[in-house]
Amino acid sequence: MVSVLVVLLLVVSTSAAFADAVRRRAGREFCHKHSAGGGRFRIVRQLLTESLLLALGGCASELGWACLPSNGLKRLGAEECLVASH
Repeated sequence: MVSVLVVLLLVVSTSAAFADAVRRRAGREFCHKHSAGGGRFRIVRQLLTESLLLALGGCASELGWACLPSNGLKRLGAEECLVASH
């Protein structure tokens, strides 16, 4: 149990450090874009576009991963597991 907590602590601290590094880099990126003549609307529009593309890419990849177990069940002959029971 203690080893699980230690691993969890390491993962959380690593992800926090990564999030902090990303936040600092993003702040510098916004400063560069603003100093290059980008207005607030343009920067916000780019952020929304990037977020939308990342979300759509994540959904597409997760749908692909979700199909793998169902294909495996079909190969095993367990189609009744895939049909919702009424």
